Amino acid sequence: ESARILFDAMPERDAVAWNAMMSAYARSSRFQHAMEMFYSNPERNLESWNVFLAIQARSCDLMRARRTFDRMEQRDSISWSTPNVFSWTIMLNAYAHNGLIDETKRFFDQMPERNIVAWSAMIKAFASIGHVYDSQLVFDRMPGWNVITWNVMIAAYVDHGHFQKSKELFDSMLERDLVSWLKMLQAFAFCGEINRAKEIFDRMPEHSVESATAMLVASSQGGDLVASKKLFDSIPNPSLVSWNSMIAAFASGGKSTIAKLMFDTLPQRNIASWNILLHEHSHGGNLHETHRFFGEMPEWDRDTISWNSLITAYVRSGDFSSAKNAFDRVPAPDVVSCNAMIAGFVENGLFVQAEKMYGSMSQRDRVTHNTMIALYARNGDMPTARGIFDGMPERDMACWAGVISGYAQGGHPRDAIDLFRAMEMEGLAPNEFVFTDILSACNHTGLVRESWRYFALMAREHAIPPSIQHFCLMIDALGRSGRLDEAQDVIQAMPFFPDGVALNTYLGSCKIH
Repeated sequence: ESARILFDAMPERDAVAWNAMMSAYARSSRFQHAMEMFYSNPERNLESWNVFLAIQARSCDLMRARRTFDRMEQRDSISWSTPNVFSWTIMLNAYAHNGLIDETKRFFDQMPERNIVAWSAMIKAFASIGHVYDSQLVFDRMPGWNVITWNVMIAAYVDHGHFQKSKELFDSMLERDLVSWLKMLQAFAFCGEINRAKEIFDRMPEHSVESATAMLVASSQGGDLVASKKLFDSIPNPSLVSWNSMIAAFASGGKSTIAKLMFDTLPQRNIASWNILLHEHSHGGNLHETHRFFGEMPEWDRDTISWNSLITAYVRSGDFSSAKNAFDRVPAPDVVSCNAMIAGFVENGLFVQAEKMYGSMSQRDRVTHNTMIALYARNGDMPTARGIFDGMPERDMACWAGVISGYAQGGHPRDAIDLFRAMEMEGLAPNEFVFTDILSACNHTGLVRESWRYFALMAREHAIPPSIQHFCLMIDALGRSGRLDEAQDVIQAMPFFPDGVALNTYLGSCKIH
């Protein structure tokens, strides 16, 4: 308001004054006032048009922004000292921000000149849809890099779990700023490499509230609440993010009483503060506390995350009717809301309803796909389960295990073995449950040599000590093929006393052979 009073008091106003006033309105999100200034401006120049274009782009009015862009006669004018790239970059960022990747790429390819912001926007656009390889290609095509573009590429790697690549890029940087160091610290904290996070923290040329908070999170993930609290106490003026991180550390570390005391002493709270404790109550299976805490939240503070915690608590406690009622009241259900409901449908045997919700979802994640794979595999519909698996853009161990288990337990051992081999080719490390399924599949096909190979792989290459169930499956494989002496050797080599299952498996084979 003071700026407007000063502007109105000016006896004469030039283009700089008009643009400054319009920019002030835009920065305070008073877009209507900014546009009125534009239309009243008798001294419009390229900067005026760019501010006007940015206002339309920020207000998500892309069609109007594009019409404005097409009207800007000066956007390619050579009368300026350099060809103006800002108009192009504003539109490029607008398309990228709205997820219109094809339009973003077309616009990028048409640009007469590209600046750092344009290249960075293209890298971010590909990364936002998980196309990190395309982001890397754009990065490699750049005529030159600065610390901003390095940071953007590192962020793309970190956000999609490519921590080794992010570390290699970080190590090759000619210069680093606080953002570079902070991103790597957050990367190691996220993947649980506490020692490497501490190394980065100690090497940082300077610390900030953000870096101390990231290290606090890393320490708490390693279970060192004492170190986390020491870091928290060392921050001169902890931010709300720092407070919330410390509360989350205590809550997830089983210190719910201390977490609640910190929550009660917060100088200020936001929705994240409430959701941290609500999430812990919900995932801890405490329906009563979840319901009570949800009721204490100011209604205007409840968001989709809050409702998801309540729905999850109801589903886990078996109160599916209340879960459905809560879901129907969510203002804007997201993929997590739908995943919780699908899990509830599955647990209650309502498979048709689960299929309907899955089919109606505009967005799905790996949890969605994995739940449906498990549902179809459990019901013996392996073609549909495999179809979902093959259509997944990214796969984790859970989806591989779900399909392999479905094949092994559904009478398709050859398919289970083939998929296991494909998983090995992908470089994924199987867990103990996958080895259980693959040993079972080998048993049913008489592949004793393959059984031996997988049994040996567990400890030798994956550091998974065979359980008694794995030993029993190995005994069964040898016994079925009549190799009783070897089966007896396995029993004697077991690191624990053979139970009734192991002995009965062996004796059953003796009767047959």
